[in-house]
Amino acid sequence: MEYLTRKKYIVNITVYLLSSLVIFILCLKFGAENISFIEIFKSFYGGLTGLKARLFYYQRLPRVIIGFIAGGTFALTGLCYQSVFKNTLATPFTTGITSGGTLGAVIALSFTGINFNFIFISGVQVFSLLGSFLVLLVILSLNRKKHVGFSNSLLLTGISMGILISAFVLLIRYLISPNILAVVDRWVMGGLNINGFSQIAPIFPLLIPGLILLFWQAPKLNYLVSGDEMAGSRGIDTALLTRIVLIGGTMATSSIVSITGPIAFVGLIIPHIIKNISGHDMRTNSVSVFFVGGVFLALCDSISRVIISPAELPVGIITAFTGGAYFIYLINIRKKL
Repeated sequence: MEYLTRKKYIVNITVYLLSSLVIFILCLKFGAENISFIEIFKSFYGGLTGLKARLFYYQRLPRVIIGFIAGGTFALTGLCYQSVFKNTLATPFTTGITSGGTLGAVIALSFTGINFNFIFISGVQVFSLLGSFLVLLVILSLNRKKHVGFSNSLLLTGISMGILISAFVLLIRYLISPNILAVVDRWVMGGLNINGFSQIAPIFPLLIPGLILLFWQAPKLNYLVSGDEMAGSRGIDTALLTRIVLIGGTMATSSIVSITGPIAFVGLIIPHIIKNISGHDMRTNSVSVFFVGGVFLALCDSISRVIISPAELPVGIITAFTGGAYFIYLINIRKKL
């Protein structure tokens, strides 16, 4: 691995930060109602008034912010999972965490008696969080002892849980009424339909500790490149590191999924792009992938708002098309090498 100097680290992060900031501001402009750059800059010191002010402060700005946070979280979790599981296809989706959150939300949406609203928290959010953590509990309980192939065992358990949960979701969808089915299907497509900052607030009690765990452990993931035995010789407890990353990723991802629904491919394609551009050093990649994942999802959401304006596409459709196209391109490029 190439030696990372302080200067190279600062330059790398600065380039990604400034690029992300430019795209973030562009995302604030686009939507069914066009807001000029002058009006955007006015908004930051209270110079925007009237209908556009309400649109900007209660819809556009919160939506771009949650898109950035969600995309960054999915991308960072995907990067960390791919490192600990040594599998380039590992994401919160393949480990079953997102599936658990989806099942919890589907249950809450399907049975109106438990779909409550209390201050800023809804039954959908609560059951989605419970679903994700129940899957995590099952995965960890089935893999309590460290053994050869520990990380592979965790991943296979997660994949199996995801398949089983998908069957339960299909069963519920078959049994519920068509009206409720439409609501469930719309949630499962994923979206950033946020009105006001109050809807973002419930994610932070789990999101912040989860992100802290991931950023804290990310530099240690460099040692896993040479294998578990080599990492162990450097004093790294690989089983403990894997559990911490899994718990941190679950906390961060489940908090986002409870608000946005499952949004696929962000945690899969962004780590690949960053590693192809910047190499494999987790000290820089953990930060870079958060910035790029954030603006990627915010940009996809901006496209979803204008592509069939005044109607909107669920952002999960845009990310799925983008992710599928990128991997077809990647496969063809590797065939030519």
